[in-house]
Amino acid sequence: MIRTVFALAVMACAPFAARAQVNVYTIDCSKLKLRASEGVPTMAKHSYDFEGECRVQRHVSGASFPVQAVFARATASWDAQTKEFTEVFWPVSALMVVLDNGKPKPVSGKVTSRFQCSADPLLGPSPCQGTFHYNATGWPELSRWHKMNLPMLRGLTTFDEAVALSPNVAPPQTGAPPVPVAVAIAPPPPGPLPAVLNSGLSLADGSELRFRVVGRERRWVVEDARGKVVRVLPAEATLTLDRSGSVRVTVGRAITELGVVRSGSP
Repeated sequence: MIRTVFALAVMACAPFAARAQVNVYTIDCSKLKLRASEGVPTMAKHSYDFEGECRVQRHVSGASFPVQAVFARATASWDAQTKEFTEVFWPVSALMVVLDNGKPKPVSGKVTSRFQCSADPLLGPSPCQGTFHYNATGWPELSRWHKMNLPMLRGLTTFDEAVALSPNVAPPQTGAPPVPVAVAIAPPPPGPLPAVLNSGLSLADGSELRFRVVGRERRWVVEDARGKVVRVLPAEATLTLDRSGSVRVTVGRAITELGVVRSGSP
């Protein structure tokens, strides 16, 4: 009788002991780095390429153990007109994880997710809603972000980095809404308007212009007083101030007037 009761007690406790030893596998891809981007900041469509190391960890009874480090890649795209953000992630080599049967298994394949977002979620905080998800690996961990309506790649780059890695882009079309940005101040090249570069320029019509140089190609970004992009100019552009107070941009043989300096401005 005593043996029977003890056996039943052991059987009753077995599920709890099993649950306490359940292996949980997670992945950390915070080391993915942006390697290339296009269209940032002024184009309606942005694209991104990421690569780097992801680490798989095993968690048992409150303890964590490293399992594997793999090289992975990811791409992303943003369409400002449709408000759609798409990201595709894939490990270059197979991930060793434990699935439902409790046995280690290599998994591979691409994970594709789409979201509707209020703005490009890689350039700043933006609420998103998942609209499509396909996980070819079969590992639920790689679906975790989409279930929370969060892009997996969010927070892995910054506006400044995306602009710096983006090739030279054309200026916004006339009449197109300006793109709100907060452009980082880079050391300006020698030019005829050092005061303008440092403190901006007040125009006769009451508006203000500020000038920044960004990116590896050192493109000119012209902003208004609110930090909205007015124009993006190539690195070879030259700013001049003539005797009449007109601020002009020269690119090759093309000359564009940005405005007339307000009396008393530098």
